[in-house]
Amino acid sequence: MPGHSSDTQKPLETSSVCLNYVAEDMADERYYKNTTSEEWFNLLAFLSSGRITIPLLLLIIPTVLAISKLFWIWLVKYKLRYTLRITTVFFIFFLFLDLVCSLLCAYDVAHTLTESVNVPLREHIYFATLLSGTMFLTMIAVRYHWSMPLDIKRNLNSRERNHLKYPMVSYKNIERIIHNRVDQGNSEFMPPVYTNGWIPIIESRSLNKGSVIPVEALGQRFCVYRTEEGKAHIVDPYCPHLGADLSVGGCVVGENIQCPFHGWQFSGKDGVCRVIPYANKVPDIAKTKVWPTRERNGYIFVWYHAEDCSPDWEMPSIPDVEEGRWIFRGRTEHEAKCHIQEIPENGADVAHLHHLHSPSVFLGSKNKTESALSLWSLVANVWHEWEPIWEPDDERRHVARMQLKQHTRIGRFNVPFSSLKMNIEQIGPATVHMHMETFFGKAVLLQHITPLAPFRQKIIHLLYTEPSFRQFPADLFILAEAVMLERDIEIWNNKKFLKYPIILKEDTFIRKYRCWYSQFYSANS
Repeated sequence: MPGHSSDTQKPLETSSVCLNYVAEDMADERYYKNTTSEEWFNLLAFLSSGRITIPLLLLIIPTVLAISKLFWIWLVKYKLRYTLRITTVFFIFFLFLDLVCSLLCAYDVAHTLTESVNVPLREHIYFATLLSGTMFLTMIAVRYHWSMPLDIKRNLNSRERNHLKYPMVSYKNIERIIHNRVDQGNSEFMPPVYTNGWIPIIESRSLNKGSVIPVEALGQRFCVYRTEEGKAHIVDPYCPHLGADLSVGGCVVGENIQCPFHGWQFSGKDGVCRVIPYANKVPDIAKTKVWPTRERNGYIFVWYHAEDCSPDWEMPSIPDVEEGRWIFRGRTEHEAKCHIQEIPENGADVAHLHHLHSPSVFLGSKNKTESALSLWSLVANVWHEWEPIWEPDDERRHVARMQLKQHTRIGRFNVPFSSLKMNIEQIGPATVHMHMETFFGKAVLLQHITPLAPFRQKIIHLLYTEPSFRQFPADLFILAEAVMLERDIEIWNNKKFLKYPIILKEDTFIRKYRCWYSQFYSANS
């Protein structure tokens, strides 16, 4: 029957159309594969055919060399610091694209779209995913097998540290902030902005043999250089001849620093001019000021005293650090606009530990209270408990001690590997040694405060651990330390110093601390 014949032809036509689509897809797939292969073959044939002209080679080769050199400079400068992050981003991006293409092909959302992504683009994305994944795994192996130290740096202009409602302060407004802070705190009751004692000036690793570096600290400029024998010296930067800056263009000659203007050479031991190239006699008055210098535990210190007194105490050394038995695991660098005394005063301020630092580090550095119904409700139940004791050292007048125990709790339960025992020594006005015993091993965290200008402090922490303390838990510890410090910086940047605060009975350590710290001021401070 006619109706029956038409009904039987429709399935045949449908199947024929499907077979045609399949054949077209297979032909397209073979075409794209052949096209891709032909493209690579044609490129190789073109490169080997000799048709590349000499001018083109002169353009390509220097470009490739320049890009390679720039990449090598970047690699040496940052020591693979950001490579792991970059490869992670690329790996996640290409993995996401590959997943999207796989879903489009699996569910056949649109024939035209599937046709365009199925063979050529998907192959390229798959190759990029494989390559970025290989780089990602390689960088993880490099990062943790070679134990590369972690480096965290924050400054006043960092947008990540902008906790305030108004824009972050720029360096151009630092002077205005200083005057406002002094007025708010009543300048006649304000402690001197610079303290007497050993002040950390620069990290040892920043000063190579035979190098000269200018350093701004304590409201003035220093010339810091290291001899070829490895001895560090700090002198006044301006040549007494005509005022040239020794730290800019000056060079090291033996034990001396040579002026870049006329070649005068000054000794780093006593500041006396040893050589004037064009003079037969060196006058006795030709000398520059030499600052007492010590190098301890990976840092260079300068002795600063308003009365120009000689050092009456020494910075202690940590043998495990200086002899290289312990491994450098990383550092943090921050800036804060506050009085220098307020930073180490945190150790004696027991109450602030329970309020500001008890909430979990996973809540971040911003000071905020999380609602019980928030997404962070589980994390907010993770708390840090502190048991601090602060007291001055009886034998060494310039040292104060603090014992601190920390436990992490989830609800009512202690996290077993989170216990931390710290024996802390504050040595002088600007250095703190924190000796730690943890589940992962022993470590020491060194805090150095460098007064750059009034109410502008640079805070650097260096972490050293015994070899059994691996890099990964050390990284977690450094990150946690940075979070806790940034909570304090938010407070310091917006408070004023009160000489006569309301001190409770429970705040007795603060009164003792201020009495102890006053020894680092003098009449002309």
